[in-house]
Amino acid sequence: MKIKIGSLVAVNFYDNRGDNSKKHAIGRVMGVSNEPPEGCEGVSFQVKIIHPNTWEEGEIGVLEKDLMPLWHLESAMDLSTWHLHEIILHLARKVDRLKQATARQ
Repeated sequence: MKIKIGSLVAVNFYDNRGDNSKKHAIGRVMGVSNEPPEGCEGVSFQVKIIHPNTWEEGEIGVLEKDLMPLWHLESAMDLSTWHLHEIILHLARKVDRLKQATARQ
C-alpha cells in the first residue's frame, strides 16, 4: 500500500495521554516522520488528526501499517481543501442519514 503526502487516512493509534487504549481517527498525512513511534520499527508518517476524545487538532507519528487510505472518499469528492473538522462533520451527517433511511425501511 502506497501512502501519499496529503492523503486522507483512517488512523489506529495508542493514546499515551491517559488510558493508553487504542484509538481511531481520521487524519491527513503531512509527511514522512524521521522518528518512528517509541519502541517501533518501520516507515512512519506525521499525520494531522482530530483527537477523538478532545476534538483538538494535532500531529502524531504513526507507522504505515496503522494507516488505511481513504481513497474512495477522496475520489468521490474533492476533499483536498477541506479542513479535518469539516470532513468529520460531513461523514457524521452521512452516517445519520443512512441510519434514518435504514430505520424507515
